Amino acid sequence: MYELWVDAMIKCVLLPWLFNYDYTVQAAALTGLRGYDAGMPDKVKHLVRWVRGILLKDGRPNNEQFVRSNPPEFLYKEFIGMIEYMSWHYVWHLAHSLEIIGYLHPDEKIADQALQFYDWICKKSHVTPETVDEMLERLADSNDPNKGVD
Repeated sequence: MYELWVDAMIKCVLLPWLFNYDYTVQAAALTGLRGYDAGMPDKVKHLVRWVRGILLKDGRPNNEQFVRSNPPEFLYKEFIGMIEYMSWHYVWHLAHSLEIIGYLHPDEKIADQALQFYDWICKKSHVTPETVDEMLERLADSNDPNKGVD
């Protein structure tokens, strides 16, 4: 049984830093990986490719059509200017993925860059960013029998 578990972990597409967190955190992080339904502007593609590189092992190394290893530093203003033309459903899936990376990623530079994107989306949306504790409470395992009990 142990060998099957080790084999599954080796073949898992998620990067190991995500294994430190509950399934709800992992699942929420993954919701930002999809492309925008109505066709994706290049600036959004670059951001999503960067997020994929932070969360997933690259099945095809050096293929920047799916994963991008370098942060899209030039995209902040361009991306924020485009979010008002995208569905909020899509924007908030991406925002929550960036929030998780921003608060939980072990590399401080990556975390800071992701959190900056998240903060800018919140500001543009006139929403107060969650704290890390608020995020973890929202994403706490729903199977906990004490969740929601006062």
